[in-house]
Amino acid sequence: MKNKSELTSKIVFVVCLVLFAVFISQLCKHKQAFIISYTDLIGNATQGFSVYQNTNDESDYWRAVASYGAAVNSILTIGEDTDIYKERQSLMAVYQVLLNHPQWLNNEMEQLIAALENIADDPLHRSSYDRLLVFYNSCNAENK
Repeated sequence: MKNKSELTSKIVFVVCLVLFAVFISQLCKHKQAFIISYTDLIGNATQGFSVYQNTNDESDYWRAVASYGAAVNSILTIGEDTDIYKERQSLMAVYQVLLNHPQWLNNEMEQLIAALENIADDPLHRSSYDRLLVFYNSCNAENK
């Protein structure tokens, strides 16, 4: 009876290890897929703002804002313990400026594009978001 109990315990332990490994694997795949998607959306926003800067076509601006908004909203799926999630409030504040005060960007478009390029290059590092905060602060300071 003791051998049967030990064997059962070992089997349960091995099954738990396998399930844990599968869980971790899926979690890593989700994070990698998120990073690819998030970076692509930020890249689309950057490109859209660059096109808008050259064409002054409002549809280019709103397409860029939509890509940026999708990137910001996608952060909800990544988890609260990540640096990206911790930057959500500042990203959301910039999104509100883009939605409600597009005229504020007239003098700041280069700064926005540079900030988004930083994020697209390294979305996992908190310092990538510093330029975006500078952009936000300069928009607010100019338009108070």
